[in-house]
Amino acid sequence: MDIELLSEFSTAIQRVISQRFLSDLIRKPARKRLNITDRERQSIPEECRTDSAIAILDTRTSSDETQELEKIREQYHTYLEQQLGSRYVFLQPEEGLYICLFPANNSPNWAAIYEASSRYAPLPLSIAIGQSCRELAFLHESYLQAASMIHVIFYKGPGVYSYSDRLSYQTEVEYPFHRQKEIFDEIEEGGTSERLRDAVHAFYVDLYEKGMIEVEVAYLMTIRLIVSLEQGLSKGTSERFSLPLFEITRIEFLTELEERVYEVIKEMAGLYPMIKPQEDYNIIERSIDHMKKDVANTSLQHVAAQVFVTPNYLSMLFKSRTGKTFIDTLTDLRMEEAKRLIIETSSKNFEISQDVGYQDPRYFSKLFKQKIGMTPSEYRERMGRTMVLPSRQLG
Repeated sequence: MDIELLSEFSTAIQRVISQRFLSDLIRKPARKRLNITDRERQSIPEECRTDSAIAILDTRTSSDETQELEKIREQYHTYLEQQLGSRYVFLQPEEGLYICLFPANNSPNWAAIYEASSRYAPLPLSIAIGQSCRELAFLHESYLQAASMIHVIFYKGPGVYSYSDRLSYQTEVEYPFHRQKEIFDEIEEGGTSERLRDAVHAFYVDLYEKGMIEVEVAYLMTIRLIVSLEQGLSKGTSERFSLPLFEITRIEFLTELEERVYEVIKEMAGLYPMIKPQEDYNIIERSIDHMKKDVANTSLQHVAAQVFVTPNYLSMLFKSRTGKTFIDTLTDLRMEEAKRLIIETSSKNFEISQDVGYQDPRYFSKLFKQKIGMTPSEYRERMGRTMVLPSRQLG
């Protein structure tokens, strides 16, 4: 066999052995790795055997894999092998993710690699670096430290990040219900895209107000928001929105997550007018029922509270769905009640005026004539009452 080919083969075998050993080191805590054999130690490049550290290079993306992306990854892998594979232990546990063991006293220029990589391939490279360990047996800790910085990358975006023991996360995360309601109200009231975007941003600002949260918790809170909005907006109908929940859990960065959530909610807002009419009419029907119970004292604010919507939304609903304002509808109900009282009782006009919510009998009489076409007295006469009804007992 050719000596040069044999040498290349030997180097390849040695690289595979060192990669397997490194994979074993980072997966097992120190207490399980204290007894490292000479053969295992010698499989690691000499300068990496003491005072070494772990770096994680992450180029994963939420985009679907394509042939073009696969080709870019292959080229990128070759580039990283050239930069890191010959001097350090370099392995790829999954597509787009690389782990590098390097000596702390002769560290690669990670910033330069990051900059060069950004120009080399259109992939969102992030580099997370753990603290150095004096013994190979403790590399598991360095790996965990680097892995913890992946969460920081989620918040801050691609870049180079070294481990900090000051890193802390919220232990108890409160769900911002009031922000969810603000988003819901913006959709119902047909708010502008800018206001809707601001409402979504405020949701995430509140979520992280007390500190960072685990990425998995961010996904759960996001899914909770979208599902809650979907249930609220489709209430009373058989329609359902298409929710990209799995896609959301693959998003790598907070800025991208917030933008995608905004797009999903904006799409829901666009579809909402097409599925909400039945629920709208249900709200109007319930509102009218409440108005009929006390036409004299009811108000927009009171009725809105009874049907669990805002006064502005209820006012908009009456105008858009019935063609009449809330006040016009209430006035019509009051006139109908006045007509009933005129026919069925012997109450005086000023008494009926008060019974239906008007303290000024002259205003009531004028309004009655505008709506009915005659005064209350003329209406009483027109109805041709032939029986004498007992007068109201006062006091």
